[in-house]
Amino acid sequence: NANVMAIPIEFRAKRTDNRQWIHGVYGFKKLMNKHFILVETTEPYSRVTYFDEVEVLPETVGQLRYVKKNTKYFDGDVYYHAGYGMETVSDICEIQFALAAGNADDIGDIAGNLVDNPEFLKL
Repeated sequence: NANVMAIPIEFRAKRTDNRQWIHGVYGFKKLMNKHFILVETTEPYSRVTYFDEVEVLPETVGQLRYVKKNTKYFDGDVYYHAGYGMETVSDICEIQFALAAGNADDIGDIAGNLVDNPEFLKL
């Protein structure tokens, strides 16, 4: 479909040190049992780019699944889907079916996510 935009590979998760959300490339060191996000940093004057490995809580890791008007929909986000009500973003969810059917306008705003809003687990 010519109208479907390629989604960049991006993850988000909460840091173990301060519980703040960060975005980047996800990785896992099996021997150390360490989950991390590689965060890209560019030095302002030298333009040198490097990656910081930031440890994250594994239960908060989510992959980017959809972008609509500068809003990023990650695994675990809860959004309103016209005709269906509240839906949760996952690797196979109603977003993919709506896009395949040409109904991107049915995908509404994000109401929260399962990590910060555990009350959505009851939906």
